[in-house]
Amino acid sequence: MSFVSVLETVGKDFENGLNLILGDVNKIATAEAPVLAKINPAAGAIAGQIASLSSQALGIATQTEQKLQALGKTKTTVAEKVSEVALILIPAVVQVLGLAGDQASSIANEIATSAVSILGALPASVLKAPAAPATTA
Repeated sequence: MSFVSVLETVGKDFENGLNLILGDVNKIATAEAPVLAKINPAAGAIAGQIASLSSQALGIATQTEQKLQALGKTKTTVAEKVSEVALILIPAVVQVLGLAGDQASSIANEIATSAVSILGALPASVLKAPAAPATTA
């Protein structure tokens, strides 16, 4: 097995695992919404929306990590990663939660910080973008 195919396999396994986790997060949020609605109606109403934003943030953070790895930028700070993820996430926060300005930025930043922290706990080798498959003539 070549080095490239090992990286492709690791990348696919990571992608499959992340999809399973994100699917479970959405299922849990969907299941907990009625319970939360009984305890705290306001929290129950937005539980699914927060789960959706969290899933988006994890996807954006993963793509950001892969992009940075592909560009060879291994010295990027957590704050720089959070800033990039939050910047991309702000329009979704505006649309989903109906917030604007500093409120939207603050919420996007908190969600982005969580997503980057989760991915930061994983080994960098797991986050590398899979290499393009070799072509045969």
